[in-house]
Amino acid sequence: MRRGFLRMPLSPIQPSPVPTPEAALAPTLVPIPDGHIGCCERVGLSELLKILRNAGESTPSPQPVIFQVPPKATQPNEITTTCITIPETREKLLSKGPYPPINSSEGCRIRVVDVPGKGKGCVSTSVIPRGALIIRERPLVIAPTVMAFPGNFDRTVARAMPPGARAALLSLNNCYEDKVIGVLRTNNWGIGALPGHDAPYGGTGAIISRINHSCAPNALFRWNEDMFAAEVRALRPIARGEEVTMCYVPELEGYASRQARLRDAYGFTCTCELCMRAPPVRALSDHRRSQLEGLTAHYDELPDGRVWAWARDVGAPDDALLGALEEQAVMMERELYVRPEGWLTVARPLVKIYCALGNTVAARRWAVCAASYTRAATGTDGGWEAVARVPEQTIWWGARAKTSGR
Repeated sequence: MRRGFLRMPLSPIQPSPVPTPEAALAPTLVPIPDGHIGCCERVGLSELLKILRNAGESTPSPQPVIFQVPPKATQPNEITTTCITIPETREKLLSKGPYPPINSSEGCRIRVVDVPGKGKGCVSTSVIPRGALIIRERPLVIAPTVMAFPGNFDRTVARAMPPGARAALLSLNNCYEDKVIGVLRTNNWGIGALPGHDAPYGGTGAIISRINHSCAPNALFRWNEDMFAAEVRALRPIARGEEVTMCYVPELEGYASRQARLRDAYGFTCTCELCMRAPPVRALSDHRRSQLEGLTAHYDELPDGRVWAWARDVGAPDDALLGALEEQAVMMERELYVRPEGWLTVARPLVKIYCALGNTVAARRWAVCAASYTRAATGTDGGWEAVARVPEQTIWWGARAKTSGR
């Protein structure tokens, strides 16, 4: 509060204006969603997941505690998560519940199969549109990605897990020597920090951890904190019987760098569509990806100020801002790039520009694109479907035409 605010003289109360018939009929403005959306990352890479065997190998940390969330299953086939964390976080997690029961078979659109050359993998059981939920699963284990554990950690965690969950965990692929730690290092997905502990955590699931890698993935992992569950959503339309894949490495790295990361962390050579391109095509792909890396590194997008300045500049061409954005969109399509944050930096300004131009079809197309990518990253359309329905009710509508007197 401002100093002296309470001692300022009060202004006389003005009567509320009587609404006119025109005001009553005026449409409500539909806001164009703003803000950054975050996505989870694979944390199985050796440089990211550093679960230590001996407490003396790092700065002393609180003694870890092991418990179940929810404390007890309430339905058949419900998985409880074995959590390894600190005492303060245990209290916060347990007090935040009860969490809804999660049965990963309900609504699941994938099944685990043998995939030639890959071992186990997951294929879709139906056609899946972009943004749709593929599976919701409670992890078998959640643990910090950086924390000191005693030497008997493997045995302690195994004993604390329900028998079925323990068997499911140990059946997952393991690229390392230690039983439990090795499985976690190989299969963890980042879920961010937990309440009371500002440290990165990873979750390992019975089905989600079976999803194989592709440098051109069709699915995205996200953590649903309210449900205490992991979700996988489609990044593009997926055909029935198609393998569902996620990306284990930074998507826009070049071919050699991606392959080196995958060999070091997981011991395999990627044979996805991108990596199997002919060498000259791969070289061109690396060049385009380097360009995209620069364009999307900080998820910066065209500022509103520039769009308004263009809209009000009678001398500026109508397509002055479209070229670079549409060229970037074409480049992302060629590189099979499906990262939601990157696409939103293109879709959002394009919606504003096409609204300013009064182009309903194009504005709706890009709003639908933004809605599907936002749903893939967050579980909701974020308000974009309202924009797609009535782009004419955004503040940007017709701004260019009004300025030029058309």
